[in-house]
Amino acid sequence: MRASLLALSSVVVLAPSIALATTKARITVTCPVCQEKVEGWTIMSTNNAGGQDRDFLEWAGGDQPIIYYPITCTSCWYSGYQDDFAAETKVPEDVAKRIRDEQVLKPIEEPVSGPPEAWVRYDLVAQTYTLTGKGHGLLAWQYLRGAWAVRIEKARLAGPTDRDTQKAVMAWMDRWEPPGGERKGPAQVELLLAAECETMLAEAKGEDGRIPAMVAILLYRTHGENTAALRVLAAAKVQLGDAMAASLQEELPLQIEQERALQRKALAEFEAAVPKEKDPGEQAGMTYLCGELCRRLEEWDRARAFYDSAQALPGAADWLKEWCREQAALIPAK
Repeated sequence: MRASLLALSSVVVLAPSIALATTKARITVTCPVCQEKVEGWTIMSTNNAGGQDRDFLEWAGGDQPIIYYPITCTSCWYSGYQDDFAAETKVPEDVAKRIRDEQVLKPIEEPVSGPPEAWVRYDLVAQTYTLTGKGHGLLAWQYLRGAWAVRIEKARLAGPTDRDTQKAVMAWMDRWEPPGGERKGPAQVELLLAAECETMLAEAKGEDGRIPAMVAILLYRTHGENTAALRVLAAAKVQLGDAMAASLQEELPLQIEQERALQRKALAEFEAAVPKEKDPGEQAGMTYLCGELCRRLEEWDRARAFYDSAQALPGAADWLKEWCREQAALIPAK
């Protein structure tokens, strides 16, 4: 098992081939509201070599394209994708006036310098799309992408992590192999490793518990299994040491709340979109996502109800029904 990158401020992604890395290029576009020049990125190629989380986040080998898609004008905060900044894009004058003159778009976190982080930009895309009258489903995906971006940008080893510790974490992960016969993508394999680390801590095996605790928290956090990450943190304070535990206790809840705030917005929009969705497959997928978001928000009863509803819909594919059953099994017993 190979970690492509693991450092103090980096995200873990297990990818099988560097040849599949995402490629991107800088672009300059013009804001259709205030006519300022805006810097952004265009994605030329990408992949899903890192597997997929159960809230549909696909991990690429190399850079994560989710971080680069949204473009924000830092003069008026108009936000969207490359097509939203195309020369032929026309923003209705009443909307442009509200954005330009009344400054109704507000970043949920002010950037220190330059454009805001991707998770903030996605929220601004959703605000912009709300003003231009986009539907609930499209708004939901902006908020969900924002929640994904929190994970990508913020999951890290916190605290006093020296180079030797980083090397030890990488070596520990490198020697682990999933159980024989498992047919899972890289993202799900990482969660198997996190669960193995948690079991090791619970059973108090002889190996030093500090590294397994760090691996479990990092991997659970990377894939948005925040309830599990906090559970390991609470159980492993002694193994982590005072400085590391204190740093994580301060940083982790803040990160998680940033992600959950966007998940709540996504959930509300998906709930509004489901009854109006005409495509049976899309309707089933969005209903499943309502369940998955409820589970990640610890709304256990609502999660069960949405999983059950998704399975019963005519558009539910066999793989989606299986996911509903597997994710429902993760809900704590009453």
